[in-house]
Amino acid sequence: RTSDAYAPPADDAEASPAGRAVGAEIVGWRLRVWWPDDDAWYAGRVASFDGGKHAIEYDDGERASYDMRKETFELLDDAPSGEGAGLVT
Repeated sequence: RTSDAYAPPADDAEASPAGRAVGAEIVGWRLRVWWPDDDAWYAGRVASFDGGKHAIEYDDGERASYDMRKETFELLDDAPSGEGAGLVT
């Protein structure tokens, strides 16, 4: 796994706080997820949501599922496109 940045999330960053309600609306979006044990961000795309966890496909090909309400992450600039793409407001 290769990290796209090594700085931890800033206190005023627009990263999701734990407990933020997120669901199917972020499927298709690119994001980066903070891994505190690695002290690094990892980028990928939200592949799916099963009602409880989001499947993340990382840029290095790894895939993992998380309850994103409990993770620190940032949505990146390139929004999903096409039919059925979610919207984030």
